[in-house]
Amino acid sequence: MDRALTITRYKTAKCTVERPLHIGCPLGEGATRLAEALSASALPLGEAFQLRDDLLGVFGDPNEPGKS
Repeated sequence: MDRALTITRYKTAKCTVERPLHIGCPLGEGATRLAEALSASALPLGEAFQLRDDLLGVFGDPNEPGKS
């Protein structure tokens, strides 16, 4: 389980959600605190997105999410 969650974190959460949010951090004041706050919400959001996507891919109706 730990390995699967680590893959999810680095496959989707960091690349798709966290890092894009960090791109804008240097533009604002207190960029380090802002990046930490964004990471605190972005990583769980990205992980949840990927886990749901994986569930739909395995158990979902192929006509609904458009996945085989």
